[in-house]
Amino acid sequence: MSAEEECTGLDEDEIMRQPLVEGDPWEDVQGLASLSDEAFDEELSTMVFSGANKVLRFVVPLKSRKGPQILAGLQEVVTECNRLGYPVKVAHTDRAKELMSKATMDWLQSKLIQPSFTQGDDPKSNGLAERLVGWVKARARLHLASSGLGVEQWPAAMAFACAEHRHRILQGERSLPRFGQKVIFKSKHPTGKSKRPFIRWEHAVYLCPTPRTEGGHVLMRAASGGYLVAKNVRCVEDLVDPEAEFEGEGTLQADPVAAELPEPAEAISPSRRVTGKRSVKAVMLPAETLAEDLLKRQSFAPDDCGQLLELAFGSSVGVTRRQHRGQWEFSVILGAYSHGGLRGITRASAVHASVCRYLNEYLRRHAAGSGVEPCWTSLMVVVADEVSMHRDVRNEPGSTNYAVQVSTRQMWLEQQTQEEQVPEEHRPCYDAKGREFQGAPHTLLQEAFERGFSRWQRVLEGRMRDPELYLPTADGRRLLAYVFEFSDDGYADDSPLPDRMLMFSVRDTIRDVVEMVILRVELIHEPAPQEEVQEPVLEVPGPNPPEVMAVAVAHEGSGNVTQDLEASRLPIPLPNPTHLKEAPEQVHPCLGDMATVYKAEATTTRDLEGILASLTEPLSVTHTASQEEVRSNLELWRPAIEKELQSLKGQGVLVSHFGSEARAMMANPDTSVISLKGVFTAKAPSGPGDGLFKRKCRLVGCGNQSTHVDADSLYAAGAPSELVRSALVQAARHRWSAYTTDIKSAFTQTPIPKHAASRYLLRPPRWLVDLGLAQADEYYSLGMVLYGFKEAPAWWSDHRDARLLTAKFLGCHLEQGRSDPSIWKIMKGSTLQGYLVTYVDDFLILSDRKTAEALHQWLLDVAGWETDGLSEASPGHPVRLMGMQLHGYEDGHYSLDQEAYVDELVRAYGLKEGDKSKIVCPKELLMVDEVEAQPFDEATTRAAQRIAGECLWLAQRSRIDICFATTVLCSRVSKDPHGALAIGRRILHYLHFSKDFRLHLLPDESAAPVRVFTDASFSPQGHHSFGGHVVEVYGAPVLWKASRQALIALSSSESELIQAVEGCMYTESLMTVLGDLGLHCTTAELHLDNTAPISFISGAGNQRTRHLKVRGHKVKQLVEAGWTVKHCPGQWQKADLLTKVLPSARLLFLCGLLHLGSEGASPEEESQMPSVRTVTSSPPTPAVHRVDEGRKNCQ
Repeated sequence: MSAEEECTGLDEDEIMRQPLVEGDPWEDVQGLASLSDEAFDEELSTMVFSGANKVLRFVVPLKSRKGPQILAGLQEVVTECNRLGYPVKVAHTDRAKELMSKATMDWLQSKLIQPSFTQGDDPKSNGLAERLVGWVKARARLHLASSGLGVEQWPAAMAFACAEHRHRILQGERSLPRFGQKVIFKSKHPTGKSKRPFIRWEHAVYLCPTPRTEGGHVLMRAASGGYLVAKNVRCVEDLVDPEAEFEGEGTLQADPVAAELPEPAEAISPSRRVTGKRSVKAVMLPAETLAEDLLKRQSFAPDDCGQLLELAFGSSVGVTRRQHRGQWEFSVILGAYSHGGLRGITRASAVHASVCRYLNEYLRRHAAGSGVEPCWTSLMVVVADEVSMHRDVRNEPGSTNYAVQVSTRQMWLEQQTQEEQVPEEHRPCYDAKGREFQGAPHTLLQEAFERGFSRWQRVLEGRMRDPELYLPTADGRRLLAYVFEFSDDGYADDSPLPDRMLMFSVRDTIRDVVEMVILRVELIHEPAPQEEVQEPVLEVPGPNPPEVMAVAVAHEGSGNVTQDLEASRLPIPLPNPTHLKEAPEQVHPCLGDMATVYKAEATTTRDLEGILASLTEPLSVTHTASQEEVRSNLELWRPAIEKELQSLKGQGVLVSHFGSEARAMMANPDTSVISLKGVFTAKAPSGPGDGLFKRKCRLVGCGNQSTHVDADSLYAAGAPSELVRSALVQAARHRWSAYTTDIKSAFTQTPIPKHAASRYLLRPPRWLVDLGLAQADEYYSLGMVLYGFKEAPAWWSDHRDARLLTAKFLGCHLEQGRSDPSIWKIMKGSTLQGYLVTYVDDFLILSDRKTAEALHQWLLDVAGWETDGLSEASPGHPVRLMGMQLHGYEDGHYSLDQEAYVDELVRAYGLKEGDKSKIVCPKELLMVDEVEAQPFDEATTRAAQRIAGECLWLAQRSRIDICFATTVLCSRVSKDPHGALAIGRRILHYLHFSKDFRLHLLPDESAAPVRVFTDASFSPQGHHSFGGHVVEVYGAPVLWKASRQALIALSSSESELIQAVEGCMYTESLMTVLGDLGLHCTTAELHLDNTAPISFISGAGNQRTRHLKVRGHKVKQLVEAGWTVKHCPGQWQKADLLTKVLPSARLLFLCGLLHLGSEGASPEEESQMPSVRTVTSSPPTPAVHRVDEGRKNCQ
């Protein structure tokens, strides 16, 4: 809702600074009493209204157009006007019923506001409001485009546009931040019990000011995306960097470290700068790195598991809320959970995926069983001194629990039967109510431990027995000493000394003395061999202590001596203070493991150098090389890099600046420093001298780093595929040849606007410096347009069209199309000589050889554009156009195919020779009921999106036979990615079988100029119907579409009528394009295979079909204008290919009717078409009659 309020015509400064009148206010100082009434009115008008009126603009977002919400919005606007000091006297609106409601009228009259309405038949009565609505929408689009926010911020963008205008008109004290600008705000201390430290300043995105809080602003949190209102807002751009501010100041050092102390290890510098936003999944946790390494080494010792748990959950703060089993220090559940009616996977499982896999394998290896493979749904890690007595009663009946431990503990289990064998240490336990239960403790490590946990159980408190040293003798074993009173002061975080003190007491039982041992552990960085980074090693200074062969714990009541003693873990944190002669290699977290960020690259070809080395014939598909592979083979790419850099500098695109000059340019606040990036591709050779392939380097600017975007000039038109096919059909009718040419470095030949040239400064990449082609302090400014900027396509399109409008060659000139600016007619006077189709920097010339060569020479000489030559589509020598192969034939017609692209898909997806299919996709995959989809992740969704885009690229250009399957595939990408991938794979199998199919654009002069075939498949899955249409120009298919109908049809006739109207709309759109090609058509033929829609078009129907009359009248109006509706038998309905799953024979038959097939296949004979039913127009009223034409086809 928008409203405006007019204020007086005084200048804004005069409004704020009106002088106070001194003296008697009733004294006639100016002599106004002697003036006449007319003079007084004139003088009053000059005093009050001495300037132009100003308009204050308001926007209030509303959820709906209902009366109560309209009234609330109107009240908010009036209240804000009164607050600003401009009382509202008149409310002028249109005659919408929600604005004329009784509640609105009563409120306006209660506020002494006069309601005013426009005339019912005069839309210009409220032209100011209508014009301002358009202004607000345009400004909102501009703010959304410049900020990069989504359309969900549309209300905020409109509110900001009006608030900014009011702020400028009323001359506010402080300027408003830009819409979508990054800001920080001062948050309040969190309420409640938690008083932990928190971040005082938080990052957010600015949306708009709000009048409901004095000085408040609506922000969107950068972390969570939530909305809030804050007053203390600061722009990130206005913040001062203290380090940069005091760069020249000396550095003070407090408590300098002594010279003899070892220097701390330098931090590992990153290999490259990572810019922009990155997903949290790109950060690798240290525990995940350690878990993957342990899994790779198959290391499942208790020490390894303990180290992993300490690294993953050792820093967790807080006590668990589970109190019914005693006081636990910490617990975490990995795997599945079930809470009430909610089920799913815990968040800890997603964060610690590798840790979860390691703990599952650790439990599987250490859980003693009865020979049956153990399985479970969830896993709990518990840190507690003991677990109170409890029963697991929520487990699935018949299931088994498993328990292992990292430290030495025992579990008490209830005795279920008298015959059950229990250990000798039999004792009772008591639950929380004091009830006594008989049972005995069991060791978790013993082989016989596997119990049903439905009985009462309890984990006993661990007894911290002191480590003891035994000496094997002939009489058994003899206790030599034991360790007690161990203490560890740990590392001091704020201490410059990398020391650690370990203290413990040793009692010598032979001498009966107690000795205190103090160890100083120093962190020493060993020299790394071959400049490899080594992990820090903890060593005990001085001589090595006595070597300990085994440390064991004596079991009470055990008098037997076991020679094969198993060493138990010391009850102290690692590292072990005793000296171990050999220790397995441990993985410790280092600086590089703390946070590893991976940059997502564009889709590239793996092992491109291997593919290029194995080529036996010229390359036909463009491959993109990854940045890592290029850096590994820089010398191979040096010629292409030097050629690109010399070309850019020679044309004046890049202008070098060094040292102080570059720093002075960077100091300009309006200048943005962005990176220069290389895009490396291997393309098809352009000539015999290139060999089997050609390396291409393109230096582009990282336009996504730019903060300046001209949002109003980003659009650049490109030729649609139906326009190219229609032009080729017309060229075949005129027997014109087809030529293609490519403007080399088109963007770099475009003058850059002056206001944009000073905005950017480009930093060369590191590999340019490594190759010696750039200096370390070198920067580039722009003299011409460079690839990579969002405005570059629009700048080139405007420059290209402006030059083509001035083209004069061989007595010819160019006329640009009105419906589509990418089509140009080559006119010689008033005679049509050919067509020029532009697609960014690719040109398609359809004319005779002499005219085409003259136009190409004009591009070289007059326009000054360098091209790659003029290539003709002749028999056996196709040319590339818009990702397609264009073939010419002796009879003058053309064909389109994408065989090279299909070959690349076969290679990329690893399809073998046996992975072929004669049908597009089986019905079992396409027509399935909507069931619960399998769980999927982001990688699966991206894979489904990729294969859907690849199939769309084929279906929209030359492969009409896969349109229906591709439509179903695209509808499942976001809901069922696994099902979409299965459909996509089957489509690829069919494409592998039919990769040599070509779409022949063969015109038939006996056919109608424009024909449209429409068909619909009524509700194959019980809800929506599928429809499709094919539009032909002189019998050649140029436009087609398959889609699921948005409206649910109640009958097959209704679905057919819906699709007939849809096909007519697309045909009318195509006819405007044909007018630009010189083919002026006002009528067309509509072919249907259902007689019921034809009856509706003729006016038939009853009470049950009244809702179909509107659609029928649309086609009836076209019939009155000269269109013809014909009944086409279903056997010959070409649109049947777009609506359902077809067997291979039917599929090939329809492909033959559409002139789609392999080179050796001949089209099916169309001479056996049954009779045709026609609807024509006979003035003054349309009539339906039957025309018997024997065995004619439906042309």
